[in-house]
Amino acid sequence: MDNEIVKELEEKEAPKKKSKEQVRKEREINARLIQMSKRNRENLGIVAIEPNDNVISLDNGYFVKIYSLKGVELTQNRKNVLVNSLLEFTEHRIRLSSFKYDSTTSSLVFLSVYFTGGSYAEVIDEIREFDSNIVNLMKNKFRVSFNVCGVGEVFMFAYMNFNGQMKRIEDSTVLKRATNLRKDFFQDIAEIEGGFHIPQNGKYGDCIMALQYPEKLKRNVFDAVKRVSKGYLSCIDFQRISEEDFNSYEDVLNASFNTSIHHDFKNMVNITFVFGFLYDSRETLMHSKSQLRDALAETGMVFAPCTGIQRSVYESISSMGIYDFHCMRTVNSEIISNLIG
Repeated sequence: MDNEIVKELEEKEAPKKKSKEQVRKEREINARLIQMSKRNRENLGIVAIEPNDNVISLDNGYFVKIYSLKGVELTQNRKNVLVNSLLEFTEHRIRLSSFKYDSTTSSLVFLSVYFTGGSYAEVIDEIREFDSNIVNLMKNKFRVSFNVCGVGEVFMFAYMNFNGQMKRIEDSTVLKRATNLRKDFFQDIAEIEGGFHIPQNGKYGDCIMALQYPEKLKRNVFDAVKRVSKGYLSCIDFQRISEEDFNSYEDVLNASFNTSIHHDFKNMVNITFVFGFLYDSRETLMHSKSQLRDALAETGMVFAPCTGIQRSVYESISSMGIYDFHCMRTVNSEIISNLIG
């Protein structure tokens, strides 16, 4: 009897053999990817790009699709609806990037979604499902448009975020094997005391990361930043936590502090929140750092300089997560909408 049970369980767990038609279809889907050069794989971690769906394959197993948010202003209520809707219909990691330039009156907001799979064929249905959910969100919730970003547009903003000026970049340029994505659209960053320096264009900058979050913000983060800085780059990565993962997390906390800590896992998420700033001189950098420290202290959040990882963090913010850096912390989901600039 025991042998029969074991055999039955093995049969259930054994993966079903794919039909020839399934194999043919998967090969066809995977063949849509344009493979990137060895240089771009090693320098930026970009393995391949699907130019029709504008999906980027990274070497850490992620497939990323990016959307720009356009339409009416993102009021606090609309931010709440957006965040709650995203957490409701996807378990994938999501990034919301906000870029506020000196020359603009409001920020530009982008949505990056990370799908995990061994091949493009494994994630294409999930990507289509997400696209469908986004369409329903636009129709039923509020008038904000989610426009898919072409790969040229992604690197156009990366170039802007390093150089402070816009440069039109065609998709075809990015897809050329001869293109050196890091050299052509990014800049070399040298870490210095208190921030970083970009020797090629003479810019100075700094990245800071949120380490602690209050249950409720004492002051709007972006109001505090805008008071002392004309421009900023920011991003928040967030992902829904499964009940199983949350129970493990809670057990570790209870064991570490020898106490009983309980939260509602449905309201808890993993997030990373970082700011990036770019200045014309080192003097402006150092002066602004002091002002920002005082302004952000009023929010109740605790920030730390990204010492030793300035380059990785700034490249990640600037590229809307194509160069992927994240360092997740567990917080209440109610705080997320307040971290969209």
